[in-house]
Amino acid sequence: MDLSTLQWETLTMGEHRIRQLAGLNYPIIPLSASPDGKSLVVVVQTGNPTGSTEIASWDQARALLAMIDLQDNAHWSLQTNATAFPPNYLPRVNWLPDGSLLWVDEAHKAFLGSEQNRRELNAPVPISQIEYASNNIAFAQAEDVELWRVDLVSELWEKVTTPKPPKAGALGGYFILARDGSYALAFQDGQMWRIPAKMGAIAEPLPDVKVEIVGRGGPSGPSPTQLANGSYWLIGLPRAGEAGIGSEGFVVDEYRGSIVTAKDLQLPEGYYISGYYASSDGRWLAVTISDDPMQPWEQTDVYLTPSTDFTAGRIVKGVSVVGWHDEAPAVIFRDNKTGAFSVARLPLADTTVKARLNNAAPPLAMLPETIFAVDRASPARVLQFDLDGRLLNTFDLSTQYESILSMRGIEDRLFLGVKGRQADNACTYALVEWRIEP
Repeated sequence: MDLSTLQWETLTMGEHRIRQLAGLNYPIIPLSASPDGKSLVVVVQTGNPTGSTEIASWDQARALLAMIDLQDNAHWSLQTNATAFPPNYLPRVNWLPDGSLLWVDEAHKAFLGSEQNRRELNAPVPISQIEYASNNIAFAQAEDVELWRVDLVSELWEKVTTPKPPKAGALGGYFILARDGSYALAFQDGQMWRIPAKMGAIAEPLPDVKVEIVGRGGPSGPSPTQLANGSYWLIGLPRAGEAGIGSEGFVVDEYRGSIVTAKDLQLPEGYYISGYYASSDGRWLAVTISDDPMQPWEQTDVYLTPSTDFTAGRIVKGVSVVGWHDEAPAVIFRDNKTGAFSVARLPLADTTVKARLNNAAPPLAMLPETIFAVDRASPARVLQFDLDGRLLNTFDLSTQYESILSMRGIEDRLFLGVKGRQADNACTYALVEWRIEP
């Protein structure tokens, strides 16, 4: 995947000036900007194993990481061969406090730095994923899913060991970083370990969890995360739930090994839990619930609670949570029957006041006091709302593009992954940068 020929181009569309990076052969997803705002990491979806670029789900996707230069045109690929990774491989982005990037290339080698000043970390085994923890320590999943730890200064590597090995699998098969980076939590078939971000430290066994895992999970399930910097963690693996009702993920206390139940949430008698969705900062938790195990998805409700007190939540009928505005804070709902979007500020009052986001559809993006969505009636038009549901602005890209596939708000800019108008049965894609005026 050669990005060297791509050039930023400035355009005027109606009242808006934008920059576009056009000529891509594959869909592009903006992920994360560097701390200095000069670079943007993106995912390029290169299609499924048959070569198709029409991705029905992440399970079919082949994805590569690339770096987009936001000042000049020195773009480069962090990975160049998507077939070196599993079809459902989700690349991870690691910006260090000093602005360096930590990544794994298609040869399963770990690197630190930038294109001009990269340093191979000389891993002793092939690496699939690497994540920065804290104090120059990173955790890495090897190709055989064993868990390794590396000192980024000395380049010393060590395989993480434990006095209580997994009964099945390996420590690197499923691990999550604590929010402060001081340790990682590993989970395997009901066993848990706390693994300090310190060279030489063992993986400390935690209480076992009584749980029946019924699948591997995946990109469509809840993102695993530590809740509110505390002892509770959202594990994004499907399990056999209460009364035979399975749930997408579960919440567990690392110190007790106990799983949060409907009773712990003080839900009314007869309610069952079927799924979870946490805000990216871990402060809020949406729990999908139902009072009838045979009810279809369209008739489920949401219990929305602060992660610091699971009994302080509110039930919102007939909706799903589709997004969070962490800074506000606020939550974005989707009506399960009509598909209409709405926003409510947090914490919820006894009577939830939802402001309608008229004609809004995914994808969504957030900036301070602002929500962006796609116009349901026009897939290449952006709608900009405030947190009270008022429409502030529209941006129609339909003269150039067919649809908006992804978007990400970063500082004062909105980045859009768009699909061009098809010509000669060939699809083209672009990255659009729209700087939002105050």
